[in-house]
Amino acid sequence: MGTDDTGSNLPASPQLKAYIDDLRHRQTELGAEIRHLQAEEDRLRHRLAQEVRHREMLRESASRDSGDDRAAAQALSSPQIIAADETVERLREELHAVRERLTGAERERDRLKEQVTSLEEINTSTQDLVDLHYERAEFERRRYERGEEQIRALRALVDELEGQLRTARSGNAPRAAANGRLRNTPWWQRLTGRQRDG
Repeated sequence: MGTDDTGSNLPASPQLKAYIDDLRHRQTELGAEIRHLQAEEDRLRHRLAQEVRHREMLRESASRDSGDDRAAAQALSSPQIIAADETVERLREELHAVRERLTGAERERDRLKEQVTSLEEINTSTQDLVDLHYERAEFERRRYERGEEQIRALRALVDELEGQLRTARSGNAPRAAANGRLRNTPWWQRLTGRQRDG
């Protein structure tokens, strides 16, 4: 687990990537739910409009067929018109509930979209950091290998110099000195105890 700037725990990659995938799956589910709610909203709105027109037709018919205001009032209180009123009110409540659910789903979808975008940026930064550490490790490994090669080369040189010293101490050095390779070297003079004049 990693920690973001706010101090909250965040799953490290690849756990973070799996978490992002889960959020995307939830986004897909919300998209399907939103489409269903939008279709339901359209259906209820259309049904409500039909029921309102039907109720108005019943009221107009009752008022037209009544002889006076009292009879008109009684006609408007008929079971048929009361049932129409109840149907309109019920459809309005259903439509309101669907709209609330739709608004909530759309807000949740937008929230998830922002969260996924933010986490993708974190995941990218985390991957960049992993790549940087990997490159650094590769650089250190190559440098170590080069160091090992240098050590082996120095050891070979030391072995060669030690061989030359053994050769010099065994009495074969004057022959090398005669060839001009060792005669004037300070270490040869110290080895043989000879000092140059002046």
